[in-house]
Amino acid sequence: MQIICKQIHCPLRFMLPVLVFLLTSFSAAAGRRQDMMLDKEEIRIQLEKHRGAEAWSEALYPARETFNRTSRIGKVISHGAFGNLEPALKQIHDFLQERGTDFILLRVPSAAEREFIRLHPADHPDPYLYQMRQELNRTGIEMLDPLDRKQKNLNRRIRERCPQPGPRALIFGKRVSIPGMETDFRPCSGNGSLFANDLAVAGNACLVNRPVVVLAVPGEFFHQDMAEMPSAELMEIPPEAYQLIRTWSGKSWPQLGFEPLPEPGDPYFRIRSDGLLQIAPILPEDTAGAAGVIRLPLPREKVRAVRVEILPERSADLEVTALCGKDTVRGGVLTENGIPRLDLRLRPSWVSRILELKFTVRGRALIREIRLYGVPLQGPGRADQAF
Repeated sequence: MQIICKQIHCPLRFMLPVLVFLLTSFSAAAGRRQDMMLDKEEIRIQLEKHRGAEAWSEALYPARETFNRTSRIGKVISHGAFGNLEPALKQIHDFLQERGTDFILLRVPSAAEREFIRLHPADHPDPYLYQMRQELNRTGIEMLDPLDRKQKNLNRRIRERCPQPGPRALIFGKRVSIPGMETDFRPCSGNGSLFANDLAVAGNACLVNRPVVVLAVPGEFFHQDMAEMPSAELMEIPPEAYQLIRTWSGKSWPQLGFEPLPEPGDPYFRIRSDGLLQIAPILPEDTAGAAGVIRLPLPREKVRAVRVEILPERSADLEVTALCGKDTVRGGVLTENGIPRLDLRLRPSWVSRILELKFTVRGRALIREIRLYGVPLQGPGRADQAF
């Protein structure tokens, strides 16, 4: 009889944690669905009440103009175009869902927006954000706006998703406080519009044991184009699988393909006497904009994936769009541990011989070095062992 009891007790003992986990997951999922349904209904009520985001924004124009003329803490803005934000964020959402990681988008309002809300409690300075929340809600993406008093705050939402003690969140962008939670912060390049590339650079290892990824960014983020998610294949490759192929700097800069070609007196591509590569907008009268193209030759040996690392002399407002084979990714300069760098990962096709880098810059940037890495197809450190 004792033996039978032990035989029954052991499976139950091992099943109990599984049952607790399943019940917790079901409760969290149900709570999230309910929260998002309430959000959806509140958004619908607000947009119908004001006859849509466009009419609402037009009605608020005089109030915004008056505020912007008199405010000492900044201006409020109102947009209408969202670029490719919805499909790009859906890629990220789906990628994280496959790994069992929740994704929450947190809008960090400015001091000016908070002051506007205080003066106009019934109105949001950027009504188009209600429209964006509505569009994201349809795809299952949760967007929190602290200016909406009917929404639960980030801490409550995460606690409901992760009731187990000691959950960890990975937060990109602005530092936000989550009391009692272990939180890892990572910067966002540019204005956060390059988040897909930042997530690729962070890699899968950063997502382990972190049930929630939070993207905390200002309102301007939602009205910019966004980089598309790198392929799942690239996201799985660990950094140590890449081998250095070639480095360009100093005297080797002329070996690259430039468009336009660097000339001694030009303000854009210019190889300085100290060996640094200067990058500035192509049109001299512009303070920001397109800054030309650099083409890197790929190795004769076929590689499964390539990684470009651009090392500025100091942090700069620089963005690069890389094209190779069928892949296109965008990235901006990140500063980690005091070292600025830009990291881009792509898959060359069998006929790819060139990797093209399109530069966009605000002000000027000085490049110290460009490095090209590859994942070999076979031999020591085979790429297929990295997946």
